Amino acid sequence: MTITLHDQLGMKTFRRARCTIPAMACGLAMILALQIARAKDALLSELQKSQATEAISIVWNDGGSVGVLLFGDGKLHETRILPSAVVGRDVSLTSDGEQVAFGLFEQPSDLHQPTLLAVASSDGSNLRKIPTMQQPMMICWSPRKDRLVLWASKTDSGKGSKASGLWTLWLDTGESTLIDAHGSAYCPSWSPDGAKLVYSAKGAVSIYDTEARTSRRLAEGDYATWSPDGKWIATSKGNDYWLLDPESGAGKVLFKQKNAFTPLWWSPDSQYLAYATHVGVSLSIVEQVDLRVRRVHDGADVRLQRSAWKTGVPDVQWVRSLLLLARAKSGS
Repeated sequence: MTITLHDQLGMKTFRRARCTIPAMACGLAMILALQIARAKDALLSELQKSQATEAISIVWNDGGSVGVLLFGDGKLHETRILPSAVVGRDVSLTSDGEQVAFGLFEQPSDLHQPTLLAVASSDGSNLRKIPTMQQPMMICWSPRKDRLVLWASKTDSGKGSKASGLWTLWLDTGESTLIDAHGSAYCPSWSPDGAKLVYSAKGAVSIYDTEARTSRRLAEGDYATWSPDGKWIATSKGNDYWLLDPESGAGKVLFKQKNAFTPLWWSPDSQYLAYATHVGVSLSIVEQVDLRVRRVHDGADVRLQRSAWKTGVPDVQWVRSLLLLARAKSGS
């Protein structure tokens, strides 16, 4: 078989092309990695700016203290928010950080006793107990700070009987309404106008009308949260996070994350979502979780902090409070 000069040139061109294709793929991968890194840096810079100019922080609730995340150093700064000598759990702050609702241990020496609902100012003053609401969990303040939605066991003072489930509670009158008696109802979240709230129970997302006192099923999903601008309800379905239309229930996949296990917590301007993921392979014998933030419009995603975690779902919220931020920075 005779190989001509033309054939030799063709084989050289082919070999050169085979070498060029992997190089091009490598170059594109490097460009993509650089773009992702720049997007993460830009996202972190935005968060730092919002904290500096608007006092917006992510707060990790844990017992009587909260960990205020400073975006500049990426650390949780423990800040006491309950009254002195008070022991509590399941803490929830108002969006402005001025008031706190929590489960109060009346006898701090015995943490096996059921807690009762209490509210106070976040500087530790104005403690008020609501003994009819016991073992409060998943507490969420209404936008006007006049009501709470929470899971609790309510005691009827006259009959002594108890009813457990998801409740709304007016703080001025103490009037309460049972929304859902299912023990699995969780993750309540108010609409921006406070007229409705969304919650999840038995794998379904439902919307409760506080005026009509009726619920309607919206879609399948867990961990439903309402965006502050009112446009979307975020929920999880398996490894996918979805955005649902609050009226029709029509949805779209926002992103996939197999290690995520929490609700999506909306920032006050609805531009960002915080969530937590289990750390995969780790040399640590203690379970760890990553706290992450994702920008909604383009999917830029950054890990903010890695923490040890015992069990359950972390309780995280966004708060806009200059006083709380100052206390976190000062270590008080």
